Amino acid sequence: NYPVRWGLVGHWAHEEATGDHADSFGGHTLTNTGSVPGTAAQIGQGAAFTAAAAQRLSIADNAELSMGDVDMWLSTWVSLASKGVDRHIIAKWNPSPDLEYLLSFSNAADRFTFNTSTNGTAVTTATASTFGSPSLDTPYFLMAYYDSVANQSGISVNGGAFNTASPALGPFNAASPFTIGSRSNGTSTNTWSGWIDESSIGKSPALGIGALTTEIRDRLYNSGSGRVYPF
Repeated sequence: NYPVRWGLVGHWAHEEATGDHADSFGGHTLTNTGSVPGTAAQIGQGAAFTAAAAQRLSIADNAELSMGDVDMWLSTWVSLASKGVDRHIIAKWNPSPDLEYLLSFSNAADRFTFNTSTNGTAVTTATASTFGSPSLDTPYFLMAYYDSVANQSGISVNGGAFNTASPALGPFNAASPFTIGSRSNGTSTNTWSGWIDESSIGKSPALGIGALTTEIRDRLYNSGSGRVYPF
């Protein structure tokens, strides 16, 4: 039972053409702000974001989606339509002092990144430097994690090696909403541009994330085909 084994707490297939986005695993329905439409994506439909429209899918802070110094992981498929600024993918990331975790495209680095904050202000970044610069209008599978035993965060693109960083503690348990397609306060500046599909988050798997990173990455990437819930 992969969802249980991996500590899954939410999975959004993004199959909705309009309206809110259902959680296939838990009860974390995401409110659709800015009329995020559906579009053809990696597996069936995905969520299509237009940066200038300040669109987002979000739910208020809750205990399952907040972390603290515990194991966690995120995964999703994305296609990037434009660069020029940072593009936020999955976030609990209001301005300081409410920074928690953020999966994004960093314009300065021209790489996908995974940011965590130990105290809501200071930031540690794992950068997908091995994969390199992402192309536009191209599907990518992203997985990121934090390992509370090793004090290590990491990010992988398209099933490749993880690039890691060494935060002192896990993501700060912030009050910011959980958001897909934008930073948590919904500013249009960092809204995703392109589509997002098959988004997952897990927390505190019984085996520990250190024993599962390769398994989760390889199964969900599935040699580039992706995989639908329940995996």
